[in-house]
Amino acid sequence: MIRNTFKLSAFLILNLFFESGISAQPYFDVANIHYINSPSKTLVNSKDNPSPILYFTSQLGLPVKMHEDILLFNPFYENYNLKFSELQKSNSSFSSIGLPVTFLKQWKKEKWKTAFVFIPRINADFEKINSNQYQFGGAIVAVYKKRENLKYKLGVYYNREFFGTFILPLLGIDWNINDRTNLFGILPGNMTLEYKINSSLYGGINFKSITNSFRFDGLTFLKVSDNYLKLFLDYYLIKKIVISFEAGRSILRKYSIGHENEPLIRIDLNDGLLLKAGLAYRIRLNENK
Repeated sequence: MIRNTFKLSAFLILNLFFESGISAQPYFDVANIHYINSPSKTLVNSKDNPSPILYFTSQLGLPVKMHEDILLFNPFYENYNLKFSELQKSNSSFSSIGLPVTFLKQWKKEKWKTAFVFIPRINADFEKINSNQYQFGGAIVAVYKKRENLKYKLGVYYNREFFGTFILPLLGIDWNINDRTNLFGILPGNMTLEYKINSSLYGGINFKSITNSFRFDGLTFLKVSDNYLKLFLDYYLIKKIVISFEAGRSILRKYSIGHENEPLIRIDLNDGLLLKAGLAYRIRLNENK
């Protein structure tokens, strides 16, 4: 019964996303988990980092059809595990739990859609939960379909980070270049160039930018700013179960400690290596149209 229900849910999700065009990529992950290790050994730099950075994330994709529109829920959990002397705390674990909600509006002019995104979350060490650990942000993204294989995206992102108001302009593309090659993402957040090697294996290059902050010890917070440039391979064990492997390097990595109305204290870190492994239940949208 559970197996049949899951198959039905996947089928419904597939059809919803074909009709909506919400995805900024040629596939949709119903569920995924990823683990990243940035070891203390940097190889290129003369000085190693004081601690490895371990990062875990998982999320679900739960869409609801509303006539021509889509309501999408994306609950997620992420965790950083690190040990820096500047933290001066025994608990080296920082977590984020959130429930982004996206309403995708299809306008009467079929070439246009708009995504309205609300992102509530808690970012903290979770030793004690209180109201100053909440964050509320969101985004508005307009999607223009130039033609069937090409969409442009333009918008703005806002979040009230613990270090202050954080606003970013957004510019994206969803381009099916040919039967084997796709370019998709929204900058400055992420961008992926994917190439189909065969029916079971995909590879390419991915860029991702991260800005985040986590509360600990009352009003003190950790600020994370990092950029990842990686090569990846996705292998489909069966049609919808995929394992991912990535290797690359961080660029302009910056971790800082802050306190209310005080200057940030920079943690002494170099850019480092990145190794990532993941598992996903994935539906290839571009192969089922």
